[in-house]
Amino acid sequence: MGESSIYNERIVEALEACRPGSNDLAERDMAPLAAQMAADPHLADLYERAQCLDSRLSVAFHDVPVPEGLDARILARLAMEKPQRPVSRRWLLAGSALLAVAAGLLVAVWLGPQSGEKVTEQYVLDEAIRCFEGAATESGQFVAEKSPPAAYPFSRAVVNLRGTRWRTVEDLLGRRGVAYDLPGPGDTRATLYVLSSPVEGLDIGPSLRPFTTAGCSASAWQENGRLYVLVVQGEPSTYQRYLNLPSGPIA
Repeated sequence: MGESSIYNERIVEALEACRPGSNDLAERDMAPLAAQMAADPHLADLYERAQCLDSRLSVAFHDVPVPEGLDARILARLAMEKPQRPVSRRWLLAGSALLAVAAGLLVAVWLGPQSGEKVTEQYVLDEAIRCFEGAATESGQFVAEKSPPAAYPFSRAVVNLRGTRWRTVEDLLGRRGVAYDLPGPGDTRATLYVLSSPVEGLDIGPSLRPFTTAGCSASAWQENGRLYVLVVQGEPSTYQRYLNLPSGPIA
């Protein structure tokens, strides 16, 4: 079923009503949606995309400080775009073009640096944490079974743990790269992002005192002409156990 397919209005409304991270799909009222998703892989893909978008928007709205003059910038950008119809998540069902416009507005107006502005370390950390929060768990391939691309090597500053997985990253901070998902004790998650080019002004190694927010600890650095960002779910003490320090790897 193609992007231009039109779904029943009740199906569309049910898809939009499902909250990210919830068990809404198991509710009796959602049975028609669950049944059609089981029979339609395209609809199931749209559901996953909507859940990911909602999750990232939720993190953005709760964790991003509102910059001065934001209201004027939003109005100016909307005036430039001149949309012909209301922007709603349901237009994902009509095509991906409108989603690109909406995402572009969010990145350019709320999250991203303005034209000509320098990409800061804080922006790098914020974007990496958002990507980390929206990523699927236990995806990718085991490093022991298939080697990642040589252009995105693992960092010497991070403990190379058994059971590490890798997956490609197509557009994080406008860069391509590889995400190494690292195992940890209990439900701990950690990801090392290796991206195609560094950011000016970063240190040449991870910080022992990471930036913390939303239950995550993160640090960004440059190494061998690449940008590295380590994001760990947990406190700084948990983050530090992933660093290649004399104390050794995490238990």
